[in-house]
Amino acid sequence: MDKLKKYQQIIQQLLQEYAAISHQEPEIETQLIFDTERHHYQLVNVGWKNDRRV
Repeated sequence: MDKLKKYQQIIQQLLQEYAAISHQEPEIETQLIFDTERHHYQLVNVGWKNDRRV
C-alpha cells in the first residue's frame, strides 16, 4: 500500500475515534471534514453551550 494512502487512513481513523468520544453534550455536534484530494482533515464541534455558540 502506498505510504500516503496508509497515512490518510490512519489520520481518518484517529479522527473518527476521537469524534466518537469527544463531546457527550446533546447540544454540541462533532463534524468531520475530509478533503482527501488536498489532504486536509478537520474535526469541528458545532452547537450551543451556556447560550454561547461553540
